[in-house]
Amino acid sequence: MWIFTSQGMISIVKHRNEPQLMMVRARQAEVLTTLFPEEKLLITPDADYRYRMEVPQSDVINALQDQLETMQYDNFKNSIGDHDYHTACSQVWSVMYRYQQGMTERQQQKQEE
Repeated sequence: MWIFTSQGMISIVKHRNEPQLMMVRARQAEVLTTLFPEEKLLITPDADYRYRMEVPQSDVINALQDQLETMQYDNFKNSIGDHDYHTACSQVWSVMYRYQQGMTERQQQKQEE
């Protein structure tokens, strides 16, 4: 699962060996240390996500719930302070918009057949 917060993007998957844990991964350390300040940061220089944390599932749920409950913005991209991250999120938005447009076109073509 990918989650985009105002501070950064995280990827959350089940831990391969510990069923009660989630592996929370990120491209920048700060987003992890902000969300999970009590957890140990693992640095994996050769992996696709350089920064990782092994986090109890309940703590992941609580952190995401806190993000939702404290949200103050009505426009996600405008809530991002880091220029490079804002640019990256805008590019993701554009890719997903094009995906939506393509899906709409395919649905219309099916209806016309």
